[in-house]
Amino acid sequence: GGGGAGGEGKSGLFDKVAEVGAEKPRPKQADLEGVAITYNDFIGRLMRPESKDLAKLVRTFISSILGPNGDGSPPGRNQSVDYDFYGSHMLQRRCELFFKEMETKMSVHVSWKDLGEGGLTSARNNLEKYVMTKIYDIAMAGQANPEEDARLSHRMELLSFIPPEALEVNPNLRNEVVWQIAQDELRRMREYKAPGDKIHCVVKCCSVIFSVLNLKRGNDDTSRPGADDFLPIFIYARPR
Repeated sequence: GGGGAGGEGKSGLFDKVAEVGAEKPRPKQADLEGVAITYNDFIGRLMRPESKDLAKLVRTFISSILGPNGDGSPPGRNQSVDYDFYGSHMLQRRCELFFKEMETKMSVHVSWKDLGEGGLTSARNNLEKYVMTKIYDIAMAGQANPEEDARLSHRMELLSFIPPEALEVNPNLRNEVVWQIAQDELRRMREYKAPGDKIHCVVKCCSVIFSVLNLKRGNDDTSRPGADDFLPIFIYARPR
């Protein structure tokens, strides 16, 4: 009798455990990491009615930099605004704090917290792209140094004559067509305003170079391309 009662007790106990497990399934690792969202997905999600509080924060921050005239000038005497205007004052620090604060808010927001870690990271990057596209001229005006830029451009032009032999580029790795593609990726940096997009151009340039290095290696798994192979080619591509 005691054995039967014990058996029923164990059965009931495990049934309860099974029920709890069924009610609260453990999240999968993929769900926790999330999936990156595109820039268009980010804009669409930000424009949703349930995201209007976040959208207002973004608009207010941009307005605090651009002002009512959209050129970074302060409000005039007859212009009434519902935000504090700062213009370019401590702009870098303010941007850092704003992006960090928005990332925290999105991580707990009903419309964004489901993105997971990877999705929230991409959302933060897309937010940076959106804001920097709006304030690019003002942000860059504070960093611009025309004289230094002119000196650097002149120096790079003078160095453009350097042949690959002078940089000790391996003759077996020379491919002018592919190098031109790598150079084009670097030139594309001028087309973008967001820091992340500019960095992506550098990454693509490096990927092109490493693709050539890997192809030249062929089936020789004992000779993997390294910094000694990559750096001379990257230096050769950069001044052009």
